[in-house]
Amino acid sequence: MKIYQIDSFTTEKFKGNPAAVVITPRSITKKLMKAIASEMNLSETAFVEPVEGNIFNLRWFTPTHEVTLCGHATLAAAHLLYEKEFAEAGLPIEFHTLSGTLYVKLSEGTLSMDFPRIPTERYDIPEVLSEAYPGKFIEAYTSELDLILRMGSELDIGNFSPKMHILAEPDYRGIIITAECKTQGIDFVSRFFGPRVGVPEDPVTGSANVLLADYWHKQTGKSTFQSKQLSARGGEMGLEIQGDRVIITGQAVTVMEAEFFLD
Repeated sequence: MKIYQIDSFTTEKFKGNPAAVVITPRSITKKLMKAIASEMNLSETAFVEPVEGNIFNLRWFTPTHEVTLCGHATLAAAHLLYEKEFAEAGLPIEFHTLSGTLYVKLSEGTLSMDFPRIPTERYDIPEVLSEAYPGKFIEAYTSELDLILRMGSELDIGNFSPKMHILAEPDYRGIIITAECKTQGIDFVSRFFGPRVGVPEDPVTGSANVLLADYWHKQTGKSTFQSKQLSARGGEMGLEIQGDRVIITGQAVTVMEAEFFLD
């Protein structure tokens, strides 16, 4: 069974966010998917099952959990399907997922992903976080996936030192920290921590940026953004709110191709 490693939200190898992509020749069990994701030990492994034409089933796994939405592994899967001609060029890819139907299209080397918009709302900063980081967070917003914490500046985001046992206490998939960016061409910066799902810090997180698009729209009234994630590997993406959808744009590069030998 073929497996690939793709770096997402970058045009440089060993930058952006790596994801494994498995093209399954048939349906395989959840137990096997979890075992493969654990073996790969990346933040996400995507499992793609062809249905017909440009229609595919898509599931995502961290090393420890199945997740309902993952942007960078979706980008990686679409990049691979177009590159290896599993999908017909010039037509969008339709992914059937636990979060509904997602569409991805390729235009002039850039992939555009059509994701459901996920609403965010103001929330009290959890006491465990305000006690661990007194005065660090300006406000909190919440969603069905993650907790968003706003900080004062890009420097605060870059210098933030995560205490993983503390960040794992709130009952969310992950903790997003974000701040407005003064650098020309970048609207906001962020970092993402998911110790509860086996991902201490994710390099670049498409699904978290879906939430951030809604959050920053509420703060600024804008509908289009350029986002930068300040992890060690780093990565950037474009975001555009279109009604109840968010369009994420980015690029990817293939790093590795291998085979799994299964009984």
